[in-house]
Order: sequence, then C-alpha cells, then structure tokens
Amino acid sequence: MISRLSVQNFKSFRKLDIPLSQRNIIIGPNGVGKSNFIGIFKFVKEIYEQNLQKYVISNGGADRILHMGRKNSNKIDISLYFQKDADTPKSRFLVSLAEAQDKLFIENVSTSTSANGEKGEDDFQNHGTHMLETDFKKRMNGQAAFINEYIQTFDVYHFHDTGKTSPLKLHAYINDNSMLRSDGANLPAILYLIKEKYPDYFDDIVAVVNTVFPPLKTFRLSPNEFNNDIISLQWVHREAEDYFFDVNQLSDGTLRFIALTTLLMQPNPPRTIIIDEPELGLHPKAIMLLGDMIHKASEKSQIILSTQSIDLINNFDPEDIIMADFDNSSSSMRRLTTDELKGWLDEYTLGEIWEMNKFGGA
Repeated sequence: MISRLSVQNFKSFRKLDIPLSQRNIIIGPNGVGKSNFIGIFKFVKEIYEQNLQKYVISNGGADRILHMGRKNSNKIDISLYFQKDADTPKSRFLVSLAEAQDKLFIENVSTSTSANGEKGEDDFQNHGTHMLETDFKKRMNGQAAFINEYIQTFDVYHFHDTGKTSPLKLHAYINDNSMLRSDGANLPAILYLIKEKYPDYFDDIVAVVNTVFPPLKTFRLSPNEFNNDIISLQWVHREAEDYFFDVNQLSDGTLRFIALTTLLMQPNPPRTIIIDEPELGLHPKAIMLLGDMIHKASEKSQIILSTQSIDLINNFDPEDIIMADFDNSSSSMRRLTTDELKGWLDEYTLGEIWEMNKFGGA
C-alpha cells in the first residue's frame, strides 16, 4: 500500500507529509484542500500517462498549479512511499517538476528502496531528467515494476455526472472490462464480466443494490442484437419480469449506488481505490451500506476517500480519519487518534463530534 505521501508546492499545499493507512477518509469544511489532496493522485496519474502538458493547459497553466502561483513557488516535489507489509522495505517514487514560461517540465523521476523506513536510500535509480513527459510507465523491471502496479490504478472515481449524456447512461464496448473506468463509462461491460465469470459476486452486488432499490430483481446484461460488440445496462422489475427497463428509468442516486457497489464489490479490485465524495445523492440507508462496503473492500484495496457526510464518517474509527484544514495560506492534513477524543466518544458518534467542531472544521 501507499504508506506515506509527501508534497511541496502543489496547489493549496505548501508542504505536506502524512502517513497513509488501509483506510483514509478525508474530511473538512469547504475550501480547505480536500479536492486538492485527491487531486495529487490524479496529477501523478496524468504524469504517469504522459499527459503532463495537457494537464497543465487544461488547468490554466503552471501558475494555477503551483502553490500561490509561480511568483511564490517554482517547483513541485511529490514523493510516494510504498510497502507491501511491515516486514518488507519501503519503495519510494519521486517526481520533481520545475516551472518555465507558465509551463511545467519534469526535472527528475527516480525510485529508491530503504530497509530503514523513509531514512536512507539503499538502492537509488534514476528514470530520467529534464523532459516534458516521462516514459516511466514503460519501465517494467525492478523497483519501477513494483511501483507501476500501484500508480496505474490511481484513477479518481467520480460518479457525479448522471445527466442525459452521462457516460453511466451510454452503451459500453463489451470487451472494455479490464477495470471500471473512473466515470463508470464501462459499467455494463464490467457487470457482464462479473455475471459470466463470477456469478456469486454478481448475486451479491444485486442483493446489496436491491436493499436500497427494492424494485430491482436483477440486471439484464446481454450483447446488443444488432452489434455484439456493445452492451447496455438494463434491469428487471420484480413486478414485471417480462419487461426490461433501461438505465434512464433509474434515479440518479440509484445509478450512482450501482456504480459504487460494483466498484467496491468487484472480485478483482485495483490496489488503490480513490473516490471523491461518493455520498452525493445517496439516501442515508445507502450511505450506511456504503460504509460497510468500504470496510470490506479495504481488506483487498487501500481506500482513499473524501467526504462531507456525517452518516458516512460514523462508520469509521478516528484512526481512519484525516482532517483537512487551511491556515496561513496553506492546506494541512492530520490523522485523528482515539486518545484525543476520549470522553467524547462515550456519548457521541464521530460525525456528531465533527459537527460540534471538536477536532477542527465544521
């Protein structure tokens, strides 16, 4: 898993150094950097996919990415530490970027391993300097291969778009089933694969969705009769089993919950699951089930999730929570501990304590 993240001069973060665990639930008031924290992983993934220059342009130039603009900072450093378990050395991925004419270029990409935590570099390897894009994703030997397995899963799942042209509502290519896309565009193909290859997992997904959406009997997933390469999401009503409903006959919240359930209950999930505010549009009962699914999913995957839902926070322990705040022109993050909330937890839930602003943010 990712054991630690260190960042300098990325958007609202002047300097950040924080340990990560198997479950990382980021909370805090609006405008303190929760989205920017999630955005760090998206930024690394864009660099990994050789999309750095496109990312810079789409975000309004380097001035909008550097902390407080390029007049105040001209370099970004990101270090990610990875470790399989407590008995194995830590591997480090470092990318340094510098600014020139409102653009960013890669100053250095390197990896290292250390048997002494983050101290020392027992085996340092350089993967390129002074370049517009990096070919790190093509390096599949040694340290790079191990780190590649993680970074390639740095997709930020965001199922907020449920409009008429939403990727969730369009047909998918049936063979697009290696991994659920971050916007859910291939949801029918993923569900079809699970149904055909892992029927027990498929039945469990249907059962959980049915708890929130009782009319659902099952999903109808078959290749299009006129084009076997595409597939759409349809469903069967308990009271009308001979009639098929399509995805447009689901509420926005139900559709989002189907995507989240599939993401968290799939048989072969990614090593890292990053989700931005999954509670949007969900009924409180669905949010409670979401909390249960996150706990179960964290047995296989590391969870990094931002939320503003008190109901969702109540499903976790203080040690799972990362509190975001903003002070002196910079975002900050800190993990909570049970000790600092002694007494309060005897009478209140974690969400209620947050609502009362007893550990910062409200």
